[in-house]
Amino acid sequence: ESSDLYVVDTRNDRIDRLNGLYTQNASPFWSPASNILISQELGNYDQESGWRSENVTGIRVPGYDDQNTLYLPSLDSRGEIFLGWLNAQNFVSYSQTQVGPDTLKQVNVSSLTVKAILEGPFGSAGIDPQSRTLAFTLSDENAARHGLVGGVYLLESDDSAYRLLNNGEYQRLSWDPGGMFIAEGAQGLYAFTP
Repeated sequence: ESSDLYVVDTRNDRIDRLNGLYTQNASPFWSPASNILISQELGNYDQESGWRSENVTGIRVPGYDDQNTLYLPSLDSRGEIFLGWLNAQNFVSYSQTQVGPDTLKQVNVSSLTVKAILEGPFGSAGIDPQSRTLAFTLSDENAARHGLVGGVYLLESDDSAYRLLNNGEYQRLSWDPGGMFIAEGAQGLYAFTP
């Protein structure tokens, strides 16, 4: 009936349920210090539209005594994607909708605030876990909504604004553990460091 989060205490030989509601809890995502566990609650599965993300929560670890709603996803979210952490208090996420990724968000787990990094649809995104640099792609169509050009954009961890790194149409972008972002487009592969 539900997909819940549990913690196994091997020292005391017990299992404790973490989430408070009997829903479909999914996508557990640890903070860098492993002191906060982020997850999302999904509504009932619908044959036509699939899953819908209804709530993103954070719970303090250890103790499991402080669980907070961090944000409520948009009504068209089929699932929240947790990209990575910018620092000990802020992570980046976005909504996966039926038409693709939408609205890059910076979520502060201490102040329980959400700041939009980029509103609306975009192509793909990645975060370098070391430098905390965020990169994302915008198609010409999505960029035009913001008065921008299509291409690869970069937001360094200490900056408040993103900048165009390379223009063009890129379909995919990801962080490669070898130390580079890789963007794929009609013009080929574009690899760059943070």
